[in-house]
Amino acid sequence: MASVSVNHGVPSVNFQISDGAGRTVMSGQLKGPADPSPSALLDWQCTTYDTTVSIAGYGDVQEIQSIDQANQISKTRTDAGGRTMESYDTLNKKSWAEYDPAGNV
Repeated sequence: MASVSVNHGVPSVNFQISDGAGRTVMSGQLKGPADPSPSALLDWQCTTYDTTVSIAGYGDVQEIQSIDQANQISKTRTDAGGRTMESYDTLNKKSWAEYDPAGNV
């Protein structure tokens, strides 16, 4: 079951929508009640989880992808142990980590 939580701030209202696992799937900011255009959307971000992708030479990993109101996408790819394997920023610049058998970077 999804839930919505709203925190009233001045001069805007921040919101967050979570999925049944408690992960944020959408967050954003609305204009506040005192604004001439109350509830107009100022900014937002959506996040998807549980997509599986393959990294050459490694195998399948989980990808978390975020997109914002400017259509900028960032991605983080993690292995089964929750370790970040690759990240892509909003300019699609890739960074990565390699781990030794003990799990150290």
